[in-house]
Amino acid sequence: MPGDNVFASVRTLDVPNLHEMRSSWQTLQDLVNRTHVPEGKWLQLVGETNWLDHCQRITEAASTVARVLVSGHSATCVVVHCSDGRDRTSQVCSLVQLLVDKRFRTRQGLCELVDKDWCRFGYKFADRSQPKHTQASPIFLQWLFCVGAVVAQFPNDFEYNSNDLMLLADLSLSKGIGTMMFNSERESREADAASCFVSMWSVWFGSDAPAPVRETANSNQSKSLGHALTSPATNARVTGDAPEEDQSYTENTDLRVPVASSKRFELWEWALRFGEKDLPGEPSWLDLHTQRVGLSPVLMLKNSSFSECMSCHLEFGPVRSRHHCKGCGRLFCHTCVQWRLPFLMISCASDQHTRRKVRVCQRCFLLGQAFVDSK
Repeated sequence: MPGDNVFASVRTLDVPNLHEMRSSWQTLQDLVNRTHVPEGKWLQLVGETNWLDHCQRITEAASTVARVLVSGHSATCVVVHCSDGRDRTSQVCSLVQLLVDKRFRTRQGLCELVDKDWCRFGYKFADRSQPKHTQASPIFLQWLFCVGAVVAQFPNDFEYNSNDLMLLADLSLSKGIGTMMFNSERESREADAASCFVSMWSVWFGSDAPAPVRETANSNQSKSLGHALTSPATNARVTGDAPEEDQSYTENTDLRVPVASSKRFELWEWALRFGEKDLPGEPSWLDLHTQRVGLSPVLMLKNSSFSECMSCHLEFGPVRSRHHCKGCGRLFCHTCVQWRLPFLMISCASDQHTRRKVRVCQRCFLLGQAFVDSK
């Protein structure tokens, strides 16, 4: 009504919807999977996918919300909403909490954050992970890209690093991991996921020891690209990309404001792992023979992760079925996974194990043969 006091302001954060994100991700996938990309055009082609631009916008939106939450001299409430209410909302809100609360920079805190703002919030993991679904989109994976960018700017403030986040990305796409297989907590309970599937967090917490969080005498002395806020007694102001109206803050030594500039965003190495020149030097199954513990699981990609063979790039269909390589866990058509090697197969349900020959891709077969010959 005219004359009424205005208690709220509306800000448009310009984060694209899930359909644009899907298109951008598919374009990036096609680029990475190309057999040959001219070196001089790589950066230009990556930029044309708009993937890094989208990640930058999400991070900038989270930084804006974080600034509003801690600015001024009174409590401020922020309502974040997108058309669906799940995708961009979950991305921005969970990233804001990572910037504001240092607890979520611990391994346990990250687990709680994902469980609270994604799994229990009702994020549609099942729909978003189906390539042919009209609502498919790599929203959670994109959030991990943004978290990785923040961790890169404040490496001393996190218990986890880029490798930990890459494992989390692998697990979110892996077959048999029940944590992110359903559209809601109700669906998960009805499927008895806790008993029938492996928990993502049991694997993640068992990976490596957490990186120590380094304590410094003054939090703003941390060597990082972003900004760590100090007490108002120092009349501190954030420089860099922060808008003028948001540059003064109340005391909050926990807040971390990343530099949300496209100049600081690089393509996360996880996205390049299936490029021809960026495959690991050894297949994961070879670790079965080299690790002290004697066994190492091979994470299988979900059938819905890729709609085409990861070798010949022909689309899967009724005639061209998809098969897992038991050596690296990637998806191939029957023609590209026709080789066989003896493997030790272990059942998680019964603790029984058998040795039998299973399908592997050509690369794993050649490396397996080389290993046998070396013995």
